[in-house]
Amino acid sequence: MREPLHLRVLGEGARPVLALHCSLAHGGAWAGVAGKLPGRRLLAPDLPGHGKSPDWADPGDYHDAATRAVLAILEAAARDGPVDVMGHSFGATVALRLGL
Repeated sequence: MREPLHLRVLGEGARPVLALHCSLAHGGAWAGVAGKLPGRRLLAPDLPGHGKSPDWADPGDYHDAATRAVLAILEAAARDGPVDVMGHSFGATVALRLGL
């Protein structure tokens, strides 16, 4: 993934939550959840080839490419302190990979 992922920031709060969507969705799908989590700031990227992110152009495994792209967002956010990670469906599998 050469270009960075499109990133939405939903809600407000000091401690961020990296929110990873399912296949065929985009980060904006987390808007309703963000409204139910007062005091939390959701970092909701569009995974490669989804929403406003660039098309997936890597010749390798999509799961690996998505994990690498999201890891860059997580590492940048973690410079300021802890980051929680949550995901739905495919996004949850990426979240589990990040945990490993």
